[in-house]
Amino acid sequence: MTIKKSVTFIIFLFIVACNDSGNSCGKGEPTKFDITDVKIELLVSSGTNKAPYNEVKHSDLTISINSVTQIIASIKEKSKKSNFSFINSAYACSLAPPSTNEKIVDIKISSSSPFNDELAAADSLKSKFEVVYADSETQYFEYSNNTEVYFNLNRYLEQENVYAGNKIRIKLNESPKFVDNHIFFIELTLDTGEVFLLETPEINFLR
Repeated sequence: MTIKKSVTFIIFLFIVACNDSGNSCGKGEPTKFDITDVKIELLVSSGTNKAPYNEVKHSDLTISINSVTQIIASIKEKSKKSNFSFINSAYACSLAPPSTNEKIVDIKISSSSPFNDELAAADSLKSKFEVVYADSETQYFEYSNNTEVYFNLNRYLEQENVYAGNKIRIKLNESPKFVDNHIFFIELTLDTGEVFLLETPEINFLR
């Protein structure tokens, strides 16, 4: 078989693999996942990412809310039913990353300590946190003077559909007046009725 014929044959096999995968190179159902649990992670841009979190700048701290997921409609599993297995066609043909149909109903956040003179311990701090990253189709920022301006949690959650994803990252938009002994409590509610309760390690902010 000549080189030209070999290349043509390989291309033909690739096309067949895509068609047999159930995805048809862009057609069919994308991979879907279900959120089974939620974990919390603290990211500090300067210094250590491990407890104790002492003298942390509010602008350096990011709270990452990470989903634990389970695949519920996998293209990869569909492809196993095919009689053709030239390549891992499930991901060669898939154009969209795995996603979920689940939506976020609410994200509540409060602290074990007063934030300032107006916000006591256990009061809502949605206005004090902004969403700096969300890996879903829901918008979390807008452009102003060619700069990304992030939505605070209130504005983010006021949108019509707030789709869940693998992670959401939030940051304080100002430093607490009372900087010591903050444990942030987070309650995430999905439209499935699932409620996940989270809390951070103790954080002491830089005076």
